[in-house]
Amino acid sequence: MSGLRSFLYGRSVANQRIEAFWSYLQRLCSRFWINHLKDLQDRGLVDTSNDVHVECRFCLTDIIQRDFSRMARMWNQHRIRSQTNLEIPCGKPDILYFLPEIYGSRNYKFPLQFSDDDIEEVKRDYCDVLPEYGCSPVFAGGISEIIGNNLDNYTMPNTFEESTQLLLYLIDIFDENFVAL
Repeated sequence: MSGLRSFLYGRSVANQRIEAFWSYLQRLCSRFWINHLKDLQDRGLVDTSNDVHVECRFCLTDIIQRDFSRMARMWNQHRIRSQTNLEIPCGKPDILYFLPEIYGSRNYKFPLQFSDDDIEEVKRDYCDVLPEYGCSPVFAGGISEIIGNNLDNYTMPNTFEESTQLLLYLIDIFDENFVAL
C-alpha cells in the first residue's frame, strides 16, 4: 500500500489524471443530467423538497446508470500517454488492470485474507442497501398500481425523453391525488 503517498496535496497540476477524469465525466455525462434536472426544477416541474417528487427519481435511474456505465467503459478504454521522467505505466486502464504484464507492469492484485462471513459482516455494518427499484418498497407498490403492472414486469423507458415523460406523468398523478385528499 502507498500509505502517505495515496493522496497528493498541492496544486491541481499535481493531480492531472484525476482532473482529466472529472473533466471527461462532466463533458460526457454528468453536466447533461445536472442541467436537465436543474431545468425541471427551475421550471417548477420537480420539487426536490417534496418526498413524492424525489421518490419518482426511479424513472431516471436506469437511463442515468446506463449513461454513466457507457462513460466508464469509454474511460477505461482510453489510452494513458507515457510521461517523461515519471515511472507511471501508460496504456489502457482496462488492460493495465487485467493484463498489466503487457505494458511491462506487474499484477498488484492479491486475494483478501477474509472469509465470506467477514465480508458479509462489513457489508451489513457499513453499506447501505439500495432500494430495489430506486424508490421505497411502499412507493414501488403505489407505482405498480398506477401503471397496472408489477415493476418486475415493467419495461423502463429507453430514452431520457421517455424517462422524463414518465417522471412528470407520475408526479402529476401523485400531485392530483395528494391535493384531492
